[in-house]
Amino acid sequence: MELKFLLLTSLFYFNVLGDHECGISYTQEVPTSYTINKPSQIGMWPWAVSMHFNGQKLCSGVIISPRYVLTAAHCYNHAMSNKDTKRRHFSIHAGTIYANEGEVVRVKNVTTYDNHLSEDMENDIALLEVGIFLVVVVCGGVVDPKVPKGKIG
Repeated sequence: MELKFLLLTSLFYFNVLGDHECGISYTQEVPTSYTINKPSQIGMWPWAVSMHFNGQKLCSGVIISPRYVLTAAHCYNHAMSNKDTKRRHFSIHAGTIYANEGEVVRVKNVTTYDNHLSEDMENDIALLEVGIFLVVVVCGGVVDPKVPKGKIG
């Protein structure tokens, strides 16, 4: 199962993400050190999105390609647990992590890893497909093969 996931992730990375420009901030100066308590400026993190359901902020995510946003599956699954919920009630605010800023973009499709169960945080990943092209994508990290399974590295 892990090999299948790695292969699919690699194919996704090379075919969907491609050679898009990444990690460019709209602000002139990006701080050299990042701390949780340091305030951000609008445009500093243009690849950030705020995920909303019926106008209420649920979670944050990152733009990983012009048409896809990466977020946590439990955010989507929790909201979809109500039978009256429709996908059209989901939207993202692109270019911000704040609830009332950024460009409002409707979510076209949601894919979770092997139908993620919300009680279990393993494989807690979701891809949100949007109907328009988003401009700035986050740069992907480098995987460290020396980090043992189940550890954060």
